[in-house]
Amino acid sequence: MICYFESYEALSAAVLELDSLWPEVDIDARRVPLTSPVGAGGWLSWGVDPSDSWDESWRQMVCEGLAVGLTRTRGSTTERLRLALARMEDLGIDIGSWKPSKENFNHTANAL
Repeated sequence: MICYFESYEALSAAVLELDSLWPEVDIDARRVPLTSPVGAGGWLSWGVDPSDSWDESWRQMVCEGLAVGLTRTRGSTTERLRLALARMEDLGIDIGSWKPSKENFNHTANAL
């Protein structure tokens, strides 16, 4: 199930409600790619898309950025991966959580 929220506060309220309804739920969660875990149970995740002023989707930008970094560089697999991840960081992406930087996504600055 995918839900859209107008603000991070609305998302947080929904997460608290869902966590309280199913505090001991045993779900074999499969995280959605390019999202971050949220809530106590580990079975909810969230992501954010760029503002309407962007010409492409967030996931498309990440996938294309990684593809370019992996295919247009030379060296070992490890070196190409290191350069691809460095490119993502240069684009303002936290590669630990796969969240965009506040500077790149001004409309979500309060959510990050």
